[in-house]
Amino acid sequence: MIDRLFPRSIDNSYAGWRAALWLLGAVAFFKMAMGLNCIFSGRKILSTVDGVPLGTYPADAAQAAVALFAIWGWGLFLLASLAVPTLVRYRSATPLLFALLLIEHVGRKLVLQSIPIVRSGSTAGASWINTALLSMMVVGLLLSLLRRRRGDAGATGTAGDDEDEEVKILVSMR
Repeated sequence: MIDRLFPRSIDNSYAGWRAALWLLGAVAFFKMAMGLNCIFSGRKILSTVDGVPLGTYPADAAQAAVALFAIWGWGLFLLASLAVPTLVRYRSATPLLFALLLIEHVGRKLVLQSIPIVRSGSTAGASWINTALLSMMVVGLLLSLLRRRRGDAGATGTAGDDEDEEVKILVSMR
């Protein structure tokens, strides 16, 4: 299983479940949208969805909070955008990318546990979205690490076919 998480070579061979690829695409789409939203609508998102009382901060402090939020959004966008080449060309990196996305997500939550942000309103909407994304990432990681069985409909067909082809070539060489 560790070989699937850290493959020796990153190529388009993939032995996991096809549903994991769909989940990676969905997670990446939402995370990229969230990142862009943090950049272009940071002040509104911080004050409404995240419940940060920017109006009570001095102007320079509010601007610093919005700038840091936008910088985090850029990092989130870049990390999530790694899913595009992964899905198109480097599918063997799917478990690794899920792991990286999970580490970022859980690490951010741990940092916020030790350094909480004072909030002025309900953040139920943001909590629901983050819980859904966390669930999708955990399920996607598990599905990408589990090998599919022969003949399963959820298979992409690339890794098993390559292995069969190698066996046929070796047998014909005898």
